[in-house]
Amino acid sequence: MQRSDINSRMSQSAFLNLDVLFDESAGGIQVSGDSGTGKSCVQQLLMQRLAMKPDGPGFLLIDPHGDSANDMEAFCANLPECHRRPVVIVHPAQGGIIAGVNPLAVNPEGLDPLTWRARVLKKAGHCGKILLHCWGEKDFNSKPVLFKFTSWYLETLGLAQLTIPDVRHFFDPRSPIYYPLTQLAPDPIAQLELQELGEMRFIDREDLIASTKNRFLGLLKNPFIELALGKLGAVLDAQRLIQEGAIVIINLEPGGVLRDEDREILANVWLSEFLFAAYNTPRGQRRPFGVFVDELPIFAASANLIRESVTQVRKFRLHFCCAHAGTQFFPDGTQDKLLNALTGACRVHILFRHQNEVDATYFGKLVKLPELSPTKVKHVQRQPMQFQDGHDIVLLEDTAENWQQGDQQGGAEANGTTATTTETQGRRDDHGTTRTQTRDEETLRRTVGEARADTSGTSSSASAAQGQTHTTTANWARTNSRGGSRTFKQTLVPRIVVRDIVTSVQFFTTEEQYSQAASAIAGFPIGTAFLYIAGKGTMRVAFPLPKQPFLRTPKFGRKKLQALTETVLARPEYGSPASIQAERVQFLQSLARHLSALLIERQRQARILPAPNVAEEDKPDDDPRSPLAI
Repeated sequence: MQRSDINSRMSQSAFLNLDVLFDESAGGIQVSGDSGTGKSCVQQLLMQRLAMKPDGPGFLLIDPHGDSANDMEAFCANLPECHRRPVVIVHPAQGGIIAGVNPLAVNPEGLDPLTWRARVLKKAGHCGKILLHCWGEKDFNSKPVLFKFTSWYLETLGLAQLTIPDVRHFFDPRSPIYYPLTQLAPDPIAQLELQELGEMRFIDREDLIASTKNRFLGLLKNPFIELALGKLGAVLDAQRLIQEGAIVIINLEPGGVLRDEDREILANVWLSEFLFAAYNTPRGQRRPFGVFVDELPIFAASANLIRESVTQVRKFRLHFCCAHAGTQFFPDGTQDKLLNALTGACRVHILFRHQNEVDATYFGKLVKLPELSPTKVKHVQRQPMQFQDGHDIVLLEDTAENWQQGDQQGGAEANGTTATTTETQGRRDDHGTTRTQTRDEETLRRTVGEARADTSGTSSSASAAQGQTHTTTANWARTNSRGGSRTFKQTLVPRIVVRDIVTSVQFFTTEEQYSQAASAIAGFPIGTAFLYIAGKGTMRVAFPLPKQPFLRTPKFGRKKLQALTETVLARPEYGSPASIQAERVQFLQSLARHLSALLIERQRQARILPAPNVAEEDKPDDDPRSPLAI
């Protein structure tokens, strides 16, 4: 069987123009391969090339294991001043310094109240999905009560410019904050029901909000998560980081303090922040930005968000680089919607070794499909045949040469004896009669004569002879002769051509062509992969290892990392757990005034709208808790 065309196109150089690879990735880059084959190394190579460009695009790295994040921290610490850009490091497992993020916050600058309100409601809706997916649920189908209260709580917190940990105020109706907070609910019906909820008995209220409360309390169970989501004041703004071309490293290693749910929550919160920022950046201000996601199946909470975004992020100059270990790690295998969305929207695919037959076949079909041909020859049977192709005049030369040499000797000897006896006897008897008659007419003469004679004789003779002879003869001869000849003549000679005549052709089937690519993927060594660029073809490449600047100088590396850490932590978005807790205590003391100010502002905005004609008997009472009271 012939070798695969893909295998025969082995790249001679191990280095690629990674900048062009990133720019031409359309929706992004899909990196797939078994564990330990080089997925993280490829992502680090791409990030290192981007970090080396002073005015290049920024990028976000979300690493659930921490190895790539630590390597990139070391690389950024070793960058010269001319290449250094803003670096943001989020490492919740360290615990000493916490980076604040508020997934419900929307910067109101430059936005009218309605637009700001709409963006808050949109972010609140996505936060609700993240909360739901963290507990293994996909959607709110058949959960209308859970959907209602989750949406109301998040939307109210967003409109009140609070943080997710402040949701605890909804679970204690005796709190002086509860009723002012309910008046900031997104609509009058929500305000009314939340107020009525506070007047119910505890058991009745638990029947309605127990599932919602348990999910929120489970989300905030880890104190580091609560402090990160509840930091007041300056928090990391994804839109500003994109504009600065910042390098954002999210290190989600467990470190003994983060649960799997905590890592998934933080990963999806940061991802949604940057996607939301990219979608809401004016066209003239958009900058290229990369989102590197390792171990993609961990992001189940944002699977729908990534699936819907990967087809349109190119227009917002955002590029994904998603790495995963194969189709079997997605919930629906090869039929998974997120996997197929990445396969269809990403223009660049880097495919390392897959030992699993299903994975190798899936990605083998991907790289082989553009080259698939029903006329690809598998075997050709040929038979040689002779054909006359004209005549040639040929001068023939006959050359002959002969020689002869011979020796001959001979002799004869003969002895003979001769005896002869001769005897002769004879007898002779002669009888004769003669009659003569003569007639003459003229003379009328007639003569008659008659004679008779008898003779008799006898003879006899005898003789004898005897002789003896002896004869001896001898002869010899020698001959020597030589001769030659040469003859020239012209003649017509037919021109004979031998050609291979195809007698049968066998073609590769579609499955055989797919199997060739799958077999090649299953046999790759570490660091070798198929690089498939849609519209340009497939090549086999070997990627080098990423740079590790402090591998042999650990002491110098610690100094560099310490300097980078001090620079990063000097940003106002970072704070110690003690300072964040002190800020929250101080804020709670003034929370009532804050809510009153927001309520007055909403009432002022409501008065700007034309008031409906209300009959005297339909006017609301003066109950201040009524959502219709202004």
